[in-house]
Amino acid sequence: MSVNVRARKGFTLIELVVVIAILGILAGIAIPRFMDSIETARGAKLLADLRSIESAGTVYYTKNGKYPTVSTESVLGKDKDFIEKYFGSWPISTGGYAIVQGYNGINYRYNLSNGDIPYEYAYNSQAAADKIYEGRATIGQKTLEQYLGGEAGRGSGPVSIVSASSLSSNEAESARDHLLDALGNTGIIIGAIDSTSANGAKVQAIVNYLTNQGISLSGCDWAIRGSESNYSIYVFPKLTGTGKVNATVYNIKDSNVTSSSQTVVNVKSDKGTLKIDK
Repeated sequence: MSVNVRARKGFTLIELVVVIAILGILAGIAIPRFMDSIETARGAKLLADLRSIESAGTVYYTKNGKYPTVSTESVLGKDKDFIEKYFGSWPISTGGYAIVQGYNGINYRYNLSNGDIPYEYAYNSQAAADKIYEGRATIGQKTLEQYLGGEAGRGSGPVSIVSASSLSSNEAESARDHLLDALGNTGIIIGAIDSTSANGAKVQAIVNYLTNQGISLSGCDWAIRGSESNYSIYVFPKLTGTGKVNATVYNIKDSNVTSSSQTVVNVKSDKGTLKIDK
């Protein structure tokens, strides 16, 4: 009796490399979008909590003819029943960043620290100067409207307000490679170069070279900082105003990429031209 033994075939090295590369590309696209969705959910919770506190305060005012003087759950004041009777539990803010879509359609990104910034109601001291906060819920001494308007509020202001959009890793890497190619073929002396400097000779040289290659970087803005042998390339979404923006930074030494990272950079107006403050 003969027995047929079916040969088992495994994956080849090339197949494994292709699969790993595809997974890496998918992860590069999905992770930034996933992080944005988490921060958007935190922003939605922040706004919902502020509205919830103010709704409870309105009901309290209707029944008692005054607003409660409670500040936070840890500082109950004389009206501790405001929390005990009107809330199952006092809302607790989350840590990290939260994205809030403003009235003007711009997304604002706020730093909520480590979750140690509490919601407050009717503001703490109730001094004459604080009467505008009476009957209002705040967190970081900012009201609902101030979050929606991207305003600083009464305190130190948002730790960070930036466009929520960010480039995918593929978009950033593609721009980096094209810029490296242009720098290597135009003989530009590297220093401070900004894509937004429409009249800059260095920018025009890079754009002209890429145009001749059939390449356009119109989908993003970029900046270069440093010296000939040691510089950094910043790639980020199109600048629309001052504030902050999410950027991918590539550190270059002797024409080789030595490291890359995600960072938040300041955007300033330099004689009417938007540039990163680096």
